[in-house]
Amino acid sequence: MESKNQIRRILMHEMVHAYDHCVSRKNLTSCEELACSEVRAAREGECRDNFNHGIGELCGVLGVNPLNDEFGNGKLGEICGWFKKKCAKEHAIRSTTIVFPIDGSRCVKSSFDRCFAAFEPQTKPQTEMN
Repeated sequence: MESKNQIRRILMHEMVHAYDHCVSRKNLTSCEELACSEVRAAREGECRDNFNHGIGELCGVLGVNPLNDEFGNGKLGEICGWFKKKCAKEHAIRSTTIVFPIDGSRCVKSSFDRCFAAFEPQTKPQTEMN
């Protein structure tokens, strides 16, 4: 059985897709729109708090909140932010290339910065996970 946190990550991931499809009316059969949704879903799901094999937890222990995408703390914040973005990009590429094996990676890379910064329906990054 999955742990509570694993189930929460899966649900958050799928809820982003549901929002993108039902509310934002994104066409998830388009490579670019699926890639954007996968970036957002990875950021909120599997890369939300424990990304890159525990680096997210380490950032939290060191006082950099891995749930907040406005990383502070100078260089440490930059490092934690870099790893979180790396996690989201890798997961999004993996997911998008399953559906679009030829163009998936290109679609993620071309839309990554814009989509990683998109927090709809939230108005800003969440700072804690309930």
